[in-house]
Amino acid sequence: MSSSEPVVGRARSAAVVGLSALEVNVEVSMSAGLPSFGVIGASGTAARQAADRVRAALSATGVRLPPRRILASIAPADVPTAGAGFDLPLAVAVLIRLGVLPCELGERAGFLGELALDGGVRPVPAVLPAARCLAVAGVTQLFVSYANASEAALIGQLQVVPVGTVDELVAVCSGDRAPAGVPVPLRTPAAPIPDMRDVRGQDAARRAVEIAAAGGHHMLLLGPPGCGKSMLAARLPGLLPPLDDRRALELAAVRSVAGLLAGTSQAVVGRAPPWRR
Repeated sequence: MSSSEPVVGRARSAAVVGLSALEVNVEVSMSAGLPSFGVIGASGTAARQAADRVRAALSATGVRLPPRRILASIAPADVPTAGAGFDLPLAVAVLIRLGVLPCELGERAGFLGELALDGGVRPVPAVLPAARCLAVAGVTQLFVSYANASEAALIGQLQVVPVGTVDELVAVCSGDRAPAGVPVPLRTPAAPIPDMRDVRGQDAARRAVEIAAAGGHHMLLLGPPGCGKSMLAARLPGLLPPLDDRRALELAAVRSVAGLLAGTSQAVVGRAPPWRR
């Protein structure tokens, strides 16, 4: 082993459980033995197949793995680590172990992204809660795909670095290329919310909706089809105040986990109370 190569390559990432995220560390070691590439601590088919995607992506980038026993660990092992979002930190940990990237990169930066077989970096869901977790943990830089950059930038404490390929990541980290800017989200006009003043009659039902909105109560509407239940319910958000910062970020986290914020057109913190029918 070269003196410039660390014993273990490490990279930081985050695992999302529900709407919250937990920091995880991806570690890679190489030892004598039959050539292999195994991943331990991964839960779910996508995470367990990360070794094959990383091997192919690094090969397409021009990095040939040595004929040694490569073991990758996603720790802590008791944290659910499903999904393909650990591909990028796994590739970075391998590159740090090989001496291609500096060790300090794995300490100060976080990584989230799926790898294509040609070395491209693909978006993953739930980047917003993961970015918030890493910011709290002291990470200063976050490397994600271009489609996830605007979403990650909603957490203001991070320097978000979008990358399209592993080649680009290596060039940026080596100083051979300046980091790309974060795409600016396109703010599309919000759909108008139906107004309660359009409703004629229904005095008792209208008063019930207004009381529920004012007090934050649950409400159950019963009646035959066509009596106005959906009409009244659709006008409830128009009676509610805009969301505060905490609830707006919580709503954005729900949309992030559902994969609705990936891309540059929807990665905004909405203040309007959500309505779904």
